[in-house]
Amino acid sequence: MNIKHWSPSHREGVFWMAVLLLAVVLLLMLTQKVAGLLLG
Repeated sequence: MNIKHWSPSHREGVFWMAVLLLAVVLLLMLTQKVAGLLLG
């Protein structure tokens, strides 16, 4: 991942990578909450 080679055309890829990361974080939080409810 060399930032020098990055151009505006890669911005969409970065955007989707951020969206995917956010989705994973939300999913983890949701699973943790559900696990807490089930165990608690």
